[in-house]
Amino acid sequence: MAAKGKKIFISYRREDAGDAAGRIRDWLVQTRRIARDNIFMDVTAILPGADFMQVIDDAIGKCHAMIVVISPSWLAQMTSPTMSYVRLEVEAALRHRIALIPVLVGGAQLPSAEQIPATLRPLTRLNVQPVRHESFEYDMGFVRKALGLGGGSGAWWVAMISALLLVALSLGVLSQVPEGNPIWVAFHPPTATATATLTPLVSTATPTPTASPTVPPTRSPTPPAVPNTLPNSPAFGLTSCPNGAVKIRSVVTGYIIQIIGDSTADGAQTSQYDDIANPPNNLKWTFIPNGDGSYRIVSLNAGGKEFNADGDPYYLVVLHDVPGAKNLHWACYYAGSASAYKIMSVATQKVVSIQDNASLHPINNPYIIQAVDTPNDPKQLWQIVAA
Repeated sequence: MAAKGKKIFISYRREDAGDAAGRIRDWLVQTRRIARDNIFMDVTAILPGADFMQVIDDAIGKCHAMIVVISPSWLAQMTSPTMSYVRLEVEAALRHRIALIPVLVGGAQLPSAEQIPATLRPLTRLNVQPVRHESFEYDMGFVRKALGLGGGSGAWWVAMISALLLVALSLGVLSQVPEGNPIWVAFHPPTATATATLTPLVSTATPTPTASPTVPPTRSPTPPAVPNTLPNSPAFGLTSCPNGAVKIRSVVTGYIIQIIGDSTADGAQTSQYDDIANPPNNLKWTFIPNGDGSYRIVSLNAGGKEFNADGDPYYLVVLHDVPGAKNLHWACYYAGSASAYKIMSVATQKVVSIQDNASLHPINNPYIIQAVDTPNDPKQLWQIVAA
């Protein structure tokens, strides 16, 4: 259901961002993230004759966040010698210290600090989110998380529970009709009496029960050891990890690993994202064998970047392919069952894990890191499923 007690201001240029801003507002409303009355846009909220700037300042002061829609004409307005309402809106948001979420539309880029007035330069230190027509739902997922809004409507849960309660109530009422009624018979089938006798079809002899066979406990197969790669580690192998397009899904959260922002740059970071149907390529991976029992874990996005254990001592980042580089080699071993794995670097023997403190980076929900292999840590367990 829609978030309560949260108000959002959408700042945009009418000339070339009106459609994008309207679509953002409609998405937030139609997906029940927030009520329409809690979204402020000047085209719908300012009455004739009102003091525009006073209304804007009052409205921003009541909001918890502002979406700054940056279009191709946005920079020209920020540096224009004439008064710009969009500039005044952003300055008011900075003055009120509310959250700012800059989004890029129409192919625009965030200007550098040197290109804009000093009063707006704090905006250039913020992470920006492109909102593109071809991946609108996916991009808005990041905006939704940055706004601190919920994951969507729970109306279908309410409908399902109501339907179940109605069925249960109906069955209870029908079971109480008078005896002899055909409906009563349906709910009270006849039972055998103690004196009833059954004629055996073959023999009246009581068969001797046979002992139930002893079923040995199911054990996960032990994968073969990786030769000359992890001499100090228990039986590692990757023979059961599939090739082809796969999603790497956390056992504990159900989210899948992505490259943040569909980046194709070396050193791009990874995070969790919702497990969605038909995900874009930066959420898809493939396991390419190295011939020594280890694999390279390669993104299917345009850059083809792969898991890299050397780029950052903490975060899991991606790098272009370097033939023979052990920091790009990963082994996988069973962790309790054939559907749960740990993914370990051949070079560092650290494993892929979820960051402990998700609140540090709520928009990325949270980062994927390299961590010391810890027994019974569910954040280090992964499923590899077809994409």
